[in-house]
Amino acid sequence: MHHCKMGTKTTLVLWILALLEGVASIDIVPLVLGPEFQRAYGEQDILRGFKLNVQEGEDPLQGIIFTGKINPLPFSTSYAKSRIITSAEEVRKMTELSGHLSVAYGPMISGSGAGSYLENKVQSKRQISILYRTRKVAFARKVDVGTLKPITGLETLSRDERTEKYGSKFIDQILYGAQLDLIYTLESAEDTDLMELAAELKGRIGFGPLSVEFQASFEQEEGSTSSRYSLSIEAMASGINFSVPSNPSFDATNQLIKDFNNAYDKMLEKVGQGESVAESHVASQFSPVAFALSPIDEYLGSKLDLAESARFDDKMKSLSTSYYHALFVKSQLSKIAEDQKELYGRDPKTRVEVFGPYKDMVIAVQEELDLKIDECLEFRKKSMREIVGTSAKVPSRYANEDVLAGLNGAAYIPSPVSIQGALFDELYYQGFAIPKYAVDDSSDSYLIPWMGGKLRRDDDRSVVASAYTPGDLVLLAMEEISSGAGHKYLKYGDQVFFQVSALDYRWLKRDSSTNNTMSKDYLSESDNTNSGLLYQWNVRSVVGKAVTPDPKVGQCVKYGDVIFLNNHGMWMHKGLGLGSGGHPHPNVDTVKDGFETSRLQWKVRSTTKGDLDPAGGQCIQILSKIYLQCNEEKNLWVTGGRSVDIEVVFQQVVLSASAGNIEVVLDEKYYEGQNLSYMEWIVRKEAGDGMRDAGFFCPADSAKGRWKPLQLTPPLDRPLVYVGINRTFDFPPRVWVQTETWEDSVTASITGGFQFGGVYIPWIGAKDREDSVRKVLHNITEMDMNVETTGQAWQFVYDISDACTRMWELQTRDGVTTDNENQKPCCLPGQELDPSQPHGPCVLQSACQCEQSVCNPQAPDQVQNKSSVPTVAPSDQSSGAPKKNPWILLGSIFAAVPATYFLLVVGVFLTGL
Repeated sequence: MHHCKMGTKTTLVLWILALLEGVASIDIVPLVLGPEFQRAYGEQDILRGFKLNVQEGEDPLQGIIFTGKINPLPFSTSYAKSRIITSAEEVRKMTELSGHLSVAYGPMISGSGAGSYLENKVQSKRQISILYRTRKVAFARKVDVGTLKPITGLETLSRDERTEKYGSKFIDQILYGAQLDLIYTLESAEDTDLMELAAELKGRIGFGPLSVEFQASFEQEEGSTSSRYSLSIEAMASGINFSVPSNPSFDATNQLIKDFNNAYDKMLEKVGQGESVAESHVASQFSPVAFALSPIDEYLGSKLDLAESARFDDKMKSLSTSYYHALFVKSQLSKIAEDQKELYGRDPKTRVEVFGPYKDMVIAVQEELDLKIDECLEFRKKSMREIVGTSAKVPSRYANEDVLAGLNGAAYIPSPVSIQGALFDELYYQGFAIPKYAVDDSSDSYLIPWMGGKLRRDDDRSVVASAYTPGDLVLLAMEEISSGAGHKYLKYGDQVFFQVSALDYRWLKRDSSTNNTMSKDYLSESDNTNSGLLYQWNVRSVVGKAVTPDPKVGQCVKYGDVIFLNNHGMWMHKGLGLGSGGHPHPNVDTVKDGFETSRLQWKVRSTTKGDLDPAGGQCIQILSKIYLQCNEEKNLWVTGGRSVDIEVVFQQVVLSASAGNIEVVLDEKYYEGQNLSYMEWIVRKEAGDGMRDAGFFCPADSAKGRWKPLQLTPPLDRPLVYVGINRTFDFPPRVWVQTETWEDSVTASITGGFQFGGVYIPWIGAKDREDSVRKVLHNITEMDMNVETTGQAWQFVYDISDACTRMWELQTRDGVTTDNENQKPCCLPGQELDPSQPHGPCVLQSACQCEQSVCNPQAPDQVQNKSSVPTVAPSDQSSGAPKKNPWILLGSIFAAVPATYFLLVVGVFLTGL
């Protein structure tokens, strides 16, 4: 048996060695890798040793190990390649270095060198790079291997001593020719996916031109100081005398590639007929562009030595995978963190609360990556004998890929997703994320959404919500999921239209020729794709680059807020010129970045009366009519559609007649007249059909539900009940116009969530009240209730708060009776456990406004041991038991749990439905 085993092993080894015999493992190694890395090797370096397992700072090029005759060799070849750099492997491939060579030679052999080389090559949400290289080889100078002789004294060294002194390879030839390197760096001013742009760019390199749509992405927007995207190009030629411009355009680089190829071809044309390039007078005009390495063991060692050398190369290749990955992701994290600091660092609150934990996590991971890099460098120092030994384990690649993805903004968190206590079922998350332990004292290592990200639907991957903070993402997602149950607010970062309230078909526009603002007809523009952009205004809380996300993005704009309006790089401001007709009223112009900030500020008002806005602090709803007050001069207001040229001008609130073609806004006693409507602007997310009937004043903000006791009316001693809006002598105000959109606002104030007896009923429990609300909004009707004279009649009403009125009453059709006025109804309409007992427990312990003993009548010991969250038995569908109303069940939960756990309970319940 022992003999048989030995024979089998020997046969296997000899078979492997037979495969290796006669096969020269030659590595072609570039001398130039763009502007960051060049080596001046030449013919004098042929026959020098080359070492892979170098010490820190040691040059891999060693001393002469052979003597031999060097001859010119025809070696005509050329190639061109380009790659989009998205990973460490893409970087290594563009260096053209075999894995085992890349840890000893090239721009990545030290941490500092790698950082400099990778600075403009790592991919982030704001940067991506494409590397292009074309190399043309005219000839080579190569040693004749038949003349190789070891240098004197080499035979006295053991193999280990030899590899330690000279390395495992030697240079056997130098290649001469020409090379052109181009680095295309594509950058965005905001977080975005640049892969599509990069792919089109890569496809046109050397061919061109770029499509019109693609070029438009890089052009400076009209009136702006910058474009959304920028492209920088770095070029370098080597090997021949060929000049390149600094930062050429894309078209210029395509021409550069053609000129480079033509210059090379013209040099070859100078070679005489029948003459080789290497032996012609042209040879001296080419410089070395690459060199070739061969294993020393192929000429000095045995076949077993050659097999061991191959194993050594294989281990060094594995080492390069871990080493390059650690260097790349460390540089990538630095770049991404730098981009995110620009986004979150302006506001102290977000810098500390949002960016702070992220940055701490980046630092912690980079420290781990430094340890991995050091581990790889320590392994590289080992002797060849140690490396090929069975005990030497190649450092593994940094393993925590999920954390890296989260810090790079590429995390994937499957459904259900928990964000700050809210649980979203059938949605998944993509974006930035950090481990949970990074924000609390727990040991939980699972990822939680952090900073910017998106929630997408599982079924069609469509985006439900996108935001730059987890809190905003929750709010936007909840609003979207509610399917319109709540209000649609004007938010910072929105692109909106402002329609003149006085005239149909008039919207606020920036005139591209004069940069004045006008009120023009959006629908009459011949090209709404381009000209239409001049009607869209970006609402911002600060002045800055228009393409940079606003620090309050996603938050609602409130009455009384001071805002800035930007139209594609131009800021609306109080002009220095005068309006038409000779009146001393300033124009409303637009200017570029850097103008005096105070002239760019506009206060959003619900009325022109007084200094304090009665709706101050309320969120502005889409389709609301608003006023824009100059914050620098409080007596100036933006008006539109008031002159022949329809120029938008400031109007001072003074008592005056019209002069020329410009009407002047009249004073307060005429506020109800038509003139004031020229100062009113309808806020729209879409331009609309041009009609003004959708705009409304007095948007409803919030609602409270309550049971109102009714008085008996003689002579029948029965209550006279009205449903609808409770109108009085001085209510509603005359500016209150009951349009359909206004009714939508009132409905949303209830269905979006309302208060009842100290308990908040969120949209998910209030949405089913929509029909009952809409039925009573249109008009007042009288309703007869059959009530026993001994009982107390009650009517369910909503107290509505809007931008014009602190509180008004909406009376519903829901009514009940109790034994007396001290026994008020406890439940929302229709949620009584026993409909004949309104003053009693509610269905499934839903929201109840009575005493605990009435809402949950239990024995004292049961009450004492009761959990703070009611336990609901699972419904037994198989036994025919009725299915529980999910909204009522949620109402009971909302009544029982603290408000801080509200979102969590919603999410948990939805997951179980």
